[in-house]
Amino acid sequence: MDLNQIMVFTKVVEEGSFIGAAKQLELPKGTVSRKIANLEQALGVRLLHRTTRKLTLTDVGRAYYHRCRQGLSEIAHANQVVTDSVSIPNGVLRMSAPLGFENGFFNDWIREFLAMYSQVKIELILKDEFGDPLEEDLDLVFRAGKPKSTTLIVRKLGDTRQILCASPKYLAQSGEPKNVNDLRSHACVIVGPSTESCIWHLQNKTGTKKTVNVKGRIAVNTLFFARQATVSGLGIALLPLRGTTEDLKAGRLQMVLPSISSITDGIYVTYPSRQHLPAKVRVFLDFVVEKLKPRPPWAVPQNC
Repeated sequence: MDLNQIMVFTKVVEEGSFIGAAKQLELPKGTVSRKIANLEQALGVRLLHRTTRKLTLTDVGRAYYHRCRQGLSEIAHANQVVTDSVSIPNGVLRMSAPLGFENGFFNDWIREFLAMYSQVKIELILKDEFGDPLEEDLDLVFRAGKPKSTTLIVRKLGDTRQILCASPKYLAQSGEPKNVNDLRSHACVIVGPSTESCIWHLQNKTGTKKTVNVKGRIAVNTLFFARQATVSGLGIALLPLRGTTEDLKAGRLQMVLPSISSITDGIYVTYPSRQHLPAKVRVFLDFVVEKLKPRPPWAVPQNC
């Protein structure tokens, strides 16, 4: 069935003539007449009675017109919904982000964004595992470390720094390492799948890099739990500086080998496509980029 024929039919009925419909649609009268004839042939019924003076609907034509008008109205509404989704921020914005984003800055951003865009709702999933936008129906995915996928749009938001730290209780019992090699003999809190082997990529303030293979009594898959395990005295951990700032100030954690750190790949945001971004996604990305100026909230402090 040709929707153009149906649209022409409804216009003919509303205008009361082929000529009137042709003018409204900017089509030749013969084209309008032909489309009506083709529609009637496809349906196998007569929709209009034609005389030299006027057009009138048949009984079946009248019923068909009312149904078609409702259908075309729904299509027009659907088109408007799609158009508005591109031009007007609205609907549910689904995102995932690392557990470290539970700290104040992201909550403040979301509260401010929702106040700016009253037609937008946010569903936020906090987890350290990478969320696939396509499989999980996510509009945006924030994560630490560059994603390996080649099918997603990946945008770097800034660098992060990880530090070695431990609780004063652990250091009092086990002593402090004097150099990177000493880490091999210490219990370490591993962010990963196994307690038996984990390679930390470290560097000093001059940029000299060194890798060390460490072991521990606990391995976890989230930075949030790794920080808790470290505070409780289970070993030395390599944790994001920004995520440990409050613990360091309160004395719950203490830096180990302060001149050594690990520069990660940074914080990234990923999304399925750059083309035809819904307005809710586009304005949130712009909002986040503006908030990163002049420096991201997770950036390395100037004095560290």
